[in-house]
Amino acid sequence: MRESVSRCHMWAAGLSAGLVLSTAAWAEPGITWPEGWEPKAISVPVQPEGAKITNLTAIRTTPERNVEGMISFSILTYESGEAAELEEEAQAIQQVYAHRPASEQVECGAFEPAMLAGLPARRMSCVTRPGRPVLRTHVMVVVKGAVRATLIFAAPPKAYEESRLVFEAVEKSLRF
Repeated sequence: MRESVSRCHMWAAGLSAGLVLSTAAWAEPGITWPEGWEPKAISVPVQPEGAKITNLTAIRTTPERNVEGMISFSILTYESGEAAELEEEAQAIQQVYAHRPASEQVECGAFEPAMLAGLPARRMSCVTRPGRPVLRTHVMVVVKGAVRATLIFAAPPKAYEESRLVFEAVEKSLRF
C-alpha cells in the first residue's frame, strides 16, 4: 500500500511539473485545505527559465494506506509579468496529459468553460484506463495576469463521489 501512496505523490509531482501555475499577479494565492488533508511542498525538478513554480499536494489515505484522494495546487509565476492566456494555458495542460507515458493510460475529455475565484476558467475530467488502479481526476485551470493556477483532484471512483463536496469547497476557497 505504501507503494501506491508513493506512486501517487510521484504522479502528482510529475503532473504538476507540466501543469505549472503563474502567480505574479496574485499577492497571496491560496486555498483552504480541508480538515485531515496535510499539504506538502512537492519539488519541481525542472524550473522553467524566467518562472517560479510552487506546488502543494495532499494525499489522504485510509488506515490501511489505501489512497482515498489527492489534491494538488500549483502556481507558476512568470517573472516577466507577461499576461497568460487561458486557452493557451488549457491547451498546454491538455498536451501534458496527452503525452503522459503509455503506462499511465489516462483518458481525458476536452476542457469545458467554468468559473473559479470569480474568473473564467477551464475544467477537464480524466480517468485511468483498465489495467491500472482506477482514478477519476478533475483539473481546473485559471489565469490572472501573468499567473496560472491549477487545482487537481484525484481519487478512486467511490472515494471521488464521497469527496465531491470537499473538492467543491476547495475550489470555492481559491483566493487571489
